[in-house]
Amino acid sequence: MKKICVIYANCQGGAINTFLQKHDIYNESYENHLFENYHLIENGLSLPFDLLKQADLFIYQPLKNKHGQYATDIIKNCLPATCKKISFPYIYNDALWPLYEENDNIVGEEIIINLIEKGYSLKRIIDMFCAEAIDFEFGRRFQKSMEILKQKEEVTDLKVSDYILKKISKEKIFLTQNHQTSTFYIYCTNQILKHLGFSAMDSSKYFRPNDAELPDCWPQSPYEAKYYKYEYHFDWKTFHPQKVDSNWHKFHIKLIGKIFLRKHRSLSLPFTRKLYLRYRIRLSLLMGNGYLHN
Repeated sequence: MKKICVIYANCQGGAINTFLQKHDIYNESYENHLFENYHLIENGLSLPFDLLKQADLFIYQPLKNKHGQYATDIIKNCLPATCKKISFPYIYNDALWPLYEENDNIVGEEIIINLIEKGYSLKRIIDMFCAEAIDFEFGRRFQKSMEILKQKEEVTDLKVSDYILKKISKEKIFLTQNHQTSTFYIYCTNQILKHLGFSAMDSSKYFRPNDAELPDCWPQSPYEAKYYKYEYHFDWKTFHPQKVDSNWHKFHIKLIGKIFLRKHRSLSLPFTRKLYLRYRIRLSLLMGNGYLHN
């Protein structure tokens, strides 16, 4: 009879679940039950208390007590004394692309807003962007992201920050700010297998870049490629074949346009001026590389 493993985490836990089930010996030993914490919280769903009381293994990302019944300190009180617990941090880095959208926010927008407040026109900002002449402050942003990750690692069993620092220039690690590649999740999974006394996965076996089928992948631009001295080039269609366009210009120009329009939304701009701004954004998107010579 298989032992019961409960995985309580976000989508990163789902990715680890994918790779644990690819390990034959682990798969023969454990039956995995995955519960995504954000899904339970957002929908006010009940925790699987009956299953938790039977768990032999609990793999989780720590959640603070402010989350009430969903906090991991409370959940751990429901586990049997014999249950083995393995924790891993929430892995996030906002410094690997100039801009990207996250819910209703555009991460990195403060850099564009600063240019707008200096009086730069939309045309000038897009021209500067396409000429690779904007400082997106990767150093500051990367340091902050890594400091937060290291703080989280202080209380978790799995450690990943050193791996990121060592490999960031050599291999593709992040698909988006919080979704990683197969290679990275194999590294995490092997740490779990080591805690359990199992042999590591054979990383020489071929795995697709996104075997966990995580959604989205931001396109690579010359900005981060040059800053981090990437030794590889990738097209996001490699990770998501259904993507039609991997043009980094279009991806970012659209976001710059959104930031510009949001910033001017509170101003009493003439209707014709607003139409003009939208026209310039559409023109840039159609051309795919701004309008440097226009």
